[in-house]
Amino acid sequence: MSESGDRTDLASESDATEKAVEFVASSRLRRGASAHQIQGLFRKIDLVLDTKIGEAQARQPHPVPIACHAGCDHCCHRVVFSTDLEAMAAAIHIQQRFSNAQKEALEGNLAEYAKHIGPKMGRDLGLDRRPCPLLEDGLCSIYEVRPISCRSQFSASVEACREARDNPGIEFPASQPESAIGSAAAAGLRSGMSASGLWPNSVDFARVLGIVLTDEEACEYYRSGQAIFEIAEPVAEVKSHPLAQPTPKHGGYGEEEEATGQPDDSCLTQARFLLKADGDAESAFAQGPVDSALHQMFRMQVPLSYGHTDEIEYWRNRMIRAFEEFKASPFDAREKFDAISVYNPLSLSYQQRNDKELLSDIGDYLTHEISATVFPDLCRPLPKRRRQGKLKVGYIAAQLSQTSGSYWASGWLKNHSKDVEAYAYYLAPTLDPGAVQYQRYAHKFYHCPGPVGPTARLIKEQNLDVLIYPDVTAEARSIQFATLRLAPVQCAAWGCPETTGLPNVDYFLSSEWMEPEYAQAHYREMLVLLPGAGICYPRPSRSGMGWTKSHFGLDDGPLYLCTQLPPKLLPQWDGLFREICDRTGRPIVFFSYPYTAAAATERRLKAAGVRAIFMPILNVMQFYDLLALADATLDSVGWSGGITTLLTLQQGRPVITLPGEFRRGRQSMAFLRAANAPGLIAADANDYVDLAINADRRQSALETMHPDALFDNTESVRALEDFLFSACRD
Repeated sequence: MSESGDRTDLASESDATEKAVEFVASSRLRRGASAHQIQGLFRKIDLVLDTKIGEAQARQPHPVPIACHAGCDHCCHRVVFSTDLEAMAAAIHIQQRFSNAQKEALEGNLAEYAKHIGPKMGRDLGLDRRPCPLLEDGLCSIYEVRPISCRSQFSASVEACREARDNPGIEFPASQPESAIGSAAAAGLRSGMSASGLWPNSVDFARVLGIVLTDEEACEYYRSGQAIFEIAEPVAEVKSHPLAQPTPKHGGYGEEEEATGQPDDSCLTQARFLLKADGDAESAFAQGPVDSALHQMFRMQVPLSYGHTDEIEYWRNRMIRAFEEFKASPFDAREKFDAISVYNPLSLSYQQRNDKELLSDIGDYLTHEISATVFPDLCRPLPKRRRQGKLKVGYIAAQLSQTSGSYWASGWLKNHSKDVEAYAYYLAPTLDPGAVQYQRYAHKFYHCPGPVGPTARLIKEQNLDVLIYPDVTAEARSIQFATLRLAPVQCAAWGCPETTGLPNVDYFLSSEWMEPEYAQAHYREMLVLLPGAGICYPRPSRSGMGWTKSHFGLDDGPLYLCTQLPPKLLPQWDGLFREICDRTGRPIVFFSYPYTAAAATERRLKAAGVRAIFMPILNVMQFYDLLALADATLDSVGWSGGITTLLTLQQGRPVITLPGEFRRGRQSMAFLRAANAPGLIAADANDYVDLAINADRRQSALETMHPDALFDNTESVRALEDFLFSACRD
């Protein structure tokens, strides 16, 4: 058989393996994930994998002799990657089969391993050559239940494996067809897990095993859909992206075709990278294809970082010109509707201006000139259908998951009264396991990754009374739907930082403690002020791992944190941070969040004399640990913390805030009021600095704080329902 024929057969075998394992995993996990069910699942997967590898080996015309044998452990000197579920299966085996002495010894090995691997924070794990903590005299102590990556690891050369062990830059040899079949099985397992509401992420097998064996609640959290094992996930480096795809042609739609709202936007890959990773807006907007509706819409945004305040007005004017050019462009309305899929008003919000007029101008054009042309049946006004019986309320977003923009709304959904029938529409292409909260609490849940038209008609035909967009401007796909009229009453909410500017969004659900007296002037929508902080945030159930400052590479001195995104840190506030550093003699730890132009902000802060340490992005468990260690967390001025403030206060640590002009700059103030810690709210810039450097003031403010008051507060839910029933009456 020819070499090309061998590759074709192997591809076919791999595809069959992936489908078989996916079917086994998805069908069995739907029944549950108890210890017994997990063991049965992996017995079946191991049988499929071993059978497929055996069949593939038998079909090799010129098989290469396998050099692997008992006691040859070179390939065991590396980090083993698996799914969380594989580590849980191994933990079940250990609990059942190991003696107490064996368990104690293994837990000690795993603790040492965690101490060694933890400071890497998920980076460069592929270069680590520490022996696996499960090795005993060169043999795997869990050989029967070893993960797929180990089960499919074969080599034709002991010497090549030894060389890879001794030289971290060299990859371990992977013999075919075994490696290909193993990769296919792993992909099938991840797909099956995702379909069953479990996180399919790749993790450090030994780290997860150590957590499961020492934390009895970890497995239960995991089964409930929480990403409990983030601490064991590897971190991929941000790399430059190649230019991709030719320019889309004008008139790409046939005469009777309907816009999908889902164009191929890979032509913007390089431009996005330059804007979000490098912070180079000039180069990003100069990237082709310049004669496409997608590119023209892409240029309707502003940078994520500014060198000085004068740049803000310059880029604001550039955005306005780009909008005028987009309006005047000759593209078909369907191409322009597709282009809304790259509309990003979120970047404008970081400028901390009143954007009502500009966003309303854009919103009118998107709605009346584009969407109404493309989908006239979906843009007509709908009469209020206040009938007897339950109120039908829908939640719709591309991020109905554990992201900060929409996870908060699951508290509303969970605590609706029996008078509400709740629907949830998840718009993202891949079903994030974090959406389990919405699946669990909604009466009806829909995953809608397809074209806009059919999905929108499905929603409209369900005759909702209300449709709520928790974070409409966070994802452009949500904006496409929000330009339509799918329910008589449509609302934006707290996950959106400011007005949507869209005429088909009727109300903005906000907070009486976050909005200033003149707040209606900031919104096109009618502003609704819910009591207190206005949200019902679910009580976080996860915690840290007990890390100390040394784990993060920090000294034992006072720790000052600023946990906010770099785009929130405008140049006019650099002086506050510099003064705090000068007066305390301490650096401030910021975060280098991916794709937020963090490097440009870091350069500016350091040039301004701020002693800044930029921490690589952490997983949630590491983040909790760092929050708990902070002597003071410094809120960003103008756009304050939201979920980060809630999590910091939950740890009992102080957040120092200076309220801004707009709601997005007053979130922390509301949460501090709710937690009864008003002493951490600064009166002005000088007071902000004094709070930061005065440990006695901070401690005094903490003495009255009650973080529990921040979570599961249903007062806002009752007020929300009262408003919605009222708004839906004719």
